[in-house]
Amino acid sequence: MSGNNNELLSIGIPVLNGVPTIRRAIQSALESEYRPIEIIVSDNASQDGTSDIVSELAREHAEVQHHRS
Repeated sequence: MSGNNNELLSIGIPVLNGVPTIRRAIQSALESEYRPIEIIVSDNASQDGTSDIVSELAREHAEVQHHRS
């Protein structure tokens, strides 16, 4: 999908203990050509380091939002 029509594309990623895949999922969304985007990661109290990965990516990329339950 490609676009520059100023409509925000929201991508939601629910996750629980997603260390094996969460970085790749977020990076794939960031590589989208569509702009503007926001990537909302809803972490359901992961206990495996997922929160650390998502927090790191949120610090590096303004498009990433991290919500932890």
